[in-house]
Amino acid sequence: MARSGFAPLELVRARGLSLVCDDARLRKPALSSGDTFNVRTGRPERGGILCQRVFGPMDDDVCMCGKYDGAEHRGVTCEKCGVEVTSASVRGEWFGCVALTVPVVHPWFAPEVAGALGVSPADLAEVLPLIDSLGEHASLGEALASRFGDRMLTVLPVLPPDLRPGTWKERDPKKTPEIAAAFRREKLPEWVSRRFDEHRLRAQTHDFVMGGTNRRYVRVIEQNARLRSFRERCAPTPVLLVEESKLFLAIASLLGANAWAGADRRGTPASIAGRLEAAIEACATSGVSGSDGTTDEITRWLLAAGFG
Repeated sequence: MARSGFAPLELVRARGLSLVCDDARLRKPALSSGDTFNVRTGRPERGGILCQRVFGPMDDDVCMCGKYDGAEHRGVTCEKCGVEVTSASVRGEWFGCVALTVPVVHPWFAPEVAGALGVSPADLAEVLPLIDSLGEHASLGEALASRFGDRMLTVLPVLPPDLRPGTWKERDPKKTPEIAAAFRREKLPEWVSRRFDEHRLRAQTHDFVMGGTNRRYVRVIEQNARLRSFRERCAPTPVLLVEESKLFLAIASLLGANAWAGADRRGTPASIAGRLEAAIEACATSGVSGSDGTTDEITRWLLAAGFG
């Protein structure tokens, strides 16, 4: 049965929320790569989607390099590795962010923006038909921002790692005892054991970490970096338009593709829209206003969608 509206967007309007641009809840620095774990150290890569400088330490009261170790150093930010000494539980609380190269239409508002331009949401994704609307602007995003500034994303919040399904949380990527024991039985050279272990670990880590949500964040970060690179090299306008279209589609996949495509289906479970709608339904079912933490969960998913 067709739905009367998109529930998360209705909730945004009911709460009077707007798109975040420089929210204090978004930790700096902005994420710069889609890397996950370093296979040699077993630690998150700096600037990646699991970065300890942004999301907090992997271990309680220990910075990444180990210079500060102990509860007496809690609250101190290590000048060497840049990680704040605190509880590892903050990796389920602290949000990161991605600074977008150009303003991007928020996917939930795409039908409205497309209607104002006289095109369909699908044509908004395929931005080449809109090339005549650029005028003197350097990009499609900047052209649209001049008309739809309150519908444009400039900063994309990134969920805390422990809230993303598939993120490495309990397994230690450095422990592969069964393989090490097999090599010892065969009495193979140590460097062969180590190299094989690293390749096996790389495959295991990638498969486990790159779950649906993480994969979508990586796609957004990598496409954002690609667009920035093209702009720095003064690529032709048609090329930039295509790259902006890819960035829009990557963000739409993360936040909930069905929402901007105008479908009557709910957002996919792995999308932010799907998780937010589940939280809204849970709140409606419980019939309480936040005593069970449901309202806080809704606020969290709204922030993940870019509203605050």
